[in-house]
Amino acid sequence: MNISPSLAKKISAYSTLAAAFLAGRNEADAQIIYTDVNPDTTFSQNMSLYSLDLDNDGQPDFKIGMIKYTGFVSAVAAEGPTGNSVIGTASTFSSSTRYLAKALNIGDPINVNQQWQACNASSFSGTGSSFSASMILGADVPVYSIVLGNWLGVQDKYLGLKFISDGDTYYGWARLDVDTVNWSFTVKDYAYNAEADSAINAGQMFPLSSDEINKAKEDLFIIKNVNNSLFLSLNSNEFIGSKLTIFNVAGEEIRSSELSDIETPLNLRNLGKGVYLINVVNGDKKQVKKVIVNN
Repeated sequence: MNISPSLAKKISAYSTLAAAFLAGRNEADAQIIYTDVNPDTTFSQNMSLYSLDLDNDGQPDFKIGMIKYTGFVSAVAAEGPTGNSVIGTASTFSSSTRYLAKALNIGDPINVNQQWQACNASSFSGTGSSFSASMILGADVPVYSIVLGNWLGVQDKYLGLKFISDGDTYYGWARLDVDTVNWSFTVKDYAYNAEADSAINAGQMFPLSSDEINKAKEDLFIIKNVNNSLFLSLNSNEFIGSKLTIFNVAGEEIRSSELSDIETPLNLRNLGKGVYLINVVNGDKKQVKKVIVNN
């Protein structure tokens, strides 16, 4: 098994833009949980809805939807439970306040200092001439001659997201394309910082410690989430044969094996909720990453 071209491209892009991630960093020991939507998923039907579960606990943190009534209204919008928020701005159109989600660039900061617009837990809905949602990505309402949003025809932009879980606040991102010619949206990947109240940058897949950023291309492995399953993905075929050891937070060894493939399922959820340390050793190279299992 080889690293998928899309994931390899993401890793390369991260390495190239490491300096941008480092600039303005607020946290020294971020714990980034990254999920690759594989394959990228496109929605183009009226009332299409994608449930975005950033921490993969079975409870959607946000919903991204499409409403498309030809000649009346076409829109892509996001919403979430009360308490969750999206980076965006409030604007007035036709005497009504509309909330427009920002289309972030890779490396943009996502933290407490951003302009957050709260979700209102409304039900995503629409009719022939109107729709209801917390945050608009892009909308075209010909009947009122209104075209608005920051996501009109964009590719590889990021939603800045803030969500509440068990009373704690977490920050994350989701990468999307929005096609406003054919009216569709594509979900590509997402991530969040598993350290409560800790910042993340748009597109960030790895921790923010300066040592790890400077050596991003030399990392032994990353942890990725595919369809709610955790995998250890080696960053090079030359690391096959490395020794993997999994410890619990008390330092007790849970499992030990030799990595015989570029990609290995971790099956940590079979062990239950908790914090696990993933230790990989290859010759004189050693790397440890922390994984938090919520369900």
